[in-house]
Amino acid sequence: MEALHHFHVVLQSDDSSVVKASIKALDKIFCHLTTNGSLVEEGPVLEKDADKKVREWSRERYQEFQDHLFKLIEAEQISLQEQALVSLMHLLQAEGQHPLQKLPEGKEHLFPLDLLEVPFALRNENIRKHIIIILWKF
Repeated sequence: MEALHHFHVVLQSDDSSVVKASIKALDKIFCHLTTNGSLVEEGPVLEKDADKKVREWSRERYQEFQDHLFKLIEAEQISLQEQALVSLMHLLQAEGQHPLQKLPEGKEHLFPLDLLEVPFALRNENIRKHIIIILWKF
């Protein structure tokens, strides 16, 4: 969890290789936490207070990571744009398979629409071309 504590610092580094490596690592961490249920909106009925605090803290870090990824989609370096978009697609896939919110009565699936905020970046012609190429890979 220590890696999650200061991740926003490395995501703002001037060294793009550090930023890309950090994105990849955090992508894996948050996909794992999503898959194992550690980021669900509502914890178990008998959840201990300490566990609840950790879960809520982790969810806050997850939201911050998503916000950083959305900002990086508009970065000048195409490699950072691509890595941010690939990570957002991984998160989208993980949340699609393991919803973080309790499914409404009678629903079998819940699509994570909050991770589809990408269209704002499509206004930029250069970004749009690269995003479309990356999306074709998925």
